[in-house]
Amino acid sequence: MSNDPTPQICFKFEKNLIQACELALQHKLYVKGWVLQYSLIGIKNNPENRKGAAIAMAYEGDIPVGIAIVHFRSIASFVKPKYRRKGIGTELVNLLKKNMKSSDFNNLEAGLGIPGSNEFWQQNEIPYFIVGHENKGYAVQE
Repeated sequence: MSNDPTPQICFKFEKNLIQACELALQHKLYVKGWVLQYSLIGIKNNPENRKGAAIAMAYEGDIPVGIAIVHFRSIASFVKPKYRRKGIGTELVNLLKKNMKSSDFNNLEAGLGIPGSNEFWQQNEIPYFIVGHENKGYAVQE
């Protein structure tokens, strides 16, 4: 059992997509070479990529520690390892749900990435897929 106090985390639905992407890239809120990194770069650099995009971020003080992003009908999230399993990812997904039109949010899919992410997406009722596989939905096994 850790003696570390639970960090005070605040959540924000980001209205300035360019600034949010710059901050997320600066603080490495992605796994290098994975789709989230390229989505952040694309949204930051190309106005066409901002259409329909949405970003929610979690902060400890003024330092971003987590992100959830909607981009081209897919959803992705990343929480820094020290902050995982504390409900931050779920809160970020819920913030996106709350701030997006339900018709837009309900048509999203998530790709699997970090081990355990299929359980995360299933818990948050987001269909997921394994890149390169035709199977979709909650029955997909790693």
